[in-house]
Amino acid sequence: MRRLLLLVGAIVLVDTMFFAALTPLLPHYEKELDLGKGGAGVLAAMYPAGALVAGIPSGVVVARLGVKRAVLIGLVLLAGTTVAFGLADSAWSLDLARFLQGISSAFSWTGGLAWLVAATPAKRRSARWPAWPSSSPSQPQRPRWRCRSALSRCGSSSLRFWSRGSGSGSGSASSPHSSSGHSRCSRH
Repeated sequence: MRRLLLLVGAIVLVDTMFFAALTPLLPHYEKELDLGKGGAGVLAAMYPAGALVAGIPSGVVVARLGVKRAVLIGLVLLAGTTVAFGLADSAWSLDLARFLQGISSAFSWTGGLAWLVAATPAKRRSARWPAWPSSSPSQPQRPRWRCRSALSRCGSSSLRFWSRGSGSGSGSASSPHSSSGHSRCSRH
């Protein structure tokens, strides 16, 4: 587990270094390509824009292909786009390379963090919950959440969230509407 944590930490560190590497280069690109302040702002914003656009698709890729493949996709894409950024000679090619670097970032972060979660035993994951106030000091209770997506209310049982917590009905499917009348999420 420690080696995996070091690997994912190194991936995140390298990715963060590439994100921050643009800052000292901006004055050069402003002067060399006559970007101006607006063009430099667009160039700086392309990386997080790519990460934003690819955030959910990278999660889908992780779910379908697995965490290792998603991390590899992110790292290979980062290497290729870094070479493209170094060879770029126009504002649009720099913007495109930074956007694709942001996409690679989404894949490496999503895959790496999902890899850590998947490798952590379930008992250790649940031990990270904070203590919740309860009626009995000897048995702290966690809040139970009943959430349903719009699709689950339409009948898709595969997307239904299950009740979590202690007490009766724990782990069983909940009705489409909670007793308080809220249909989205309600805390019990």
